[in-house]
Amino acid sequence: MTPEPTPEPTPELRVAVVADDLTGAADTGAGFLRARLGTTVTWAEELLADGVTVPTHGHTDVLAVDAGTRRATAEQAATTTGLVVEALRGAGTHVLYQKVDSMARGHLGAEVGAALRAWHPDAVAVVAPAFPAAGRSTVGGVQRVHGVPAERGDLAARLDQAGVGPARVDLTAVRSADPRAAFVRSLRPGVRALLCDAETDADLAAIAGAAAALSRPVVWVGSAGLAHVLPHVLGLTDDSEPADKAGLTATGKAGLTTDPEPAADGKSVPAAAGPVLVAVGSVHASAREQVRHLLADGAGHVEVPVATLDHHVDVTLTAIRRHLRAGTDVVLTLSGELGAGGPDDHRLTARLGELTRPLADLVAGLVLTGGDTATGLLRAWGVPGLRLCAEVEPGVPLSVTTGPLRIPVVTKAGAFGDADTLRRARARLASFTASAAGAGLSSFSSSSSSSSAHSPSAEGER
Repeated sequence: MTPEPTPEPTPELRVAVVADDLTGAADTGAGFLRARLGTTVTWAEELLADGVTVPTHGHTDVLAVDAGTRRATAEQAATTTGLVVEALRGAGTHVLYQKVDSMARGHLGAEVGAALRAWHPDAVAVVAPAFPAAGRSTVGGVQRVHGVPAERGDLAARLDQAGVGPARVDLTAVRSADPRAAFVRSLRPGVRALLCDAETDADLAAIAGAAAALSRPVVWVGSAGLAHVLPHVLGLTDDSEPADKAGLTATGKAGLTTDPEPAADGKSVPAAAGPVLVAVGSVHASAREQVRHLLADGAGHVEVPVATLDHHVDVTLTAIRRHLRAGTDVVLTLSGELGAGGPDDHRLTARLGELTRPLADLVAGLVLTGGDTATGLLRAWGVPGLRLCAEVEPGVPLSVTTGPLRIPVVTKAGAFGDADTLRRARARLASFTASAAGAGLSSFSSSSSSSSAHSPSAEGER
C-alpha cells in the first residue's frame, strides 16, 4: 500500500495587521513590504470564512485584514475586532498590529480593548499612531495633523472612556537614554495601554525598541508610521538583502513572494498597457485637487451624482466605456456626499462596484481613492484580496489582485498625498506593467467571464 504523501507544512504567519478600512490595511502592510516580507490584504469575511488558511491568496508572511469597522458602532467594532484577533491568534500569528487611523478617526478605544482581550490576558497595548511622513504626530497624548490637533484627537481620554487604562509616555521619555525604563515605570497596576508621543521616525523606532524589550506580550497599535520601523526592530527583515523601499516586488524570508504569481487558470498576471480607471469616492479637498491635476493631463471625466447611482446606469456605463475603448484613462467621481457611514453608504459604494463591473475587461489598472470606494468596487468585482508589490509614496501602495481577476491596483486614503499623487500613481502603474511585461508576464487575465460571475458585497472608508 502506497503511503499517503506527507503534507508540506504551512508557512508561519509572522505578522497580522487588523485595520478598520481597506486603505489603512494596505498602507500599513506596505511598511512590512519594505522589509521584504510577503504581504497580503484581505477582508474579515474572507478570513473568517477561510479559517485563516488563506487558500485564495497563497502563502504570505504578513496578512493585513480589513475588519470594515470604521463606520460601525463601537460595539460592532469591538465584536468584529475580537473575532478577527481570535482567529489570527488561533492560527499561530507571532505579532499582532492593530492599525488605527492617523487622523484619530474610528473606534480607537473599543478596538484596542477588544484586541487586548482576544490576544493575551496580560498583554499591554503600545499605542503610537504618529505617521511623520504624512504630517501626523502625537504630542501631549493628542493626535495632530500638520501640527493642528485632530478632531477627537485626545487619545488618552478615548482609551480611558473605553476602559483601557492608559499611561502617557511623553517625548522626553521617548528620547531619553533608556525609554524602556520609562515604559516599565508607567506600567502601574491597571495600566493596559502606553500612549506614546512621537514626531519623527526616530521617535517611533525608540518606542518600538523599548516595547520589544518588555517582559509582557505586546499589542502594537499604530498607523502606517510605526509599521515602517517595526520589522527592523523585531528582526523580521532579511539582512541578506536591503529593505525594498521603492522596488516593484519584494520577497519574504520564508521564500514567499509578492511577485505577481500565475493565475489559477495558468494565465499570466496582467501586464498589458492600457487605460486606467480612477475611482474617487472621497470628498476630501486634497482628493479633489488631485483629480483636477490628473484631468489636466487629458484623462476623461465621468461624474456620477450619488442620488442617481441607482438610475441612469446605461448612460454612465456608455460614457465610461467610450473613454476606455479610446484608450483614454477615465476618472470617475461622485458628486454629493455620502452619508455618515451607515448602511446606506455601504449600499451606495457596493452599487458603484456593480455599476463598473462590466468594464473589467477594458481596464489595465485601477486607482482607488477612499476605503469605502475601494472596498465597494473590489468586492463587487469578486476580488478576494490584494498582494502588495510596491509603494507609489508613503501611504499609497500598489498591489495586484488575487483570485481569477488579476489587475494592478493603487489604493489610497482620500486625505493622503499632495496635488500630484494621482499623477504619480498613474505613472507608477505604467512602469509596473511595463516591467512585468519585460519579465515575460504578458497579459492580465481580466476577462469578462471572470468579472461577470462575482457577487457584490461592500465595506470601507471614504
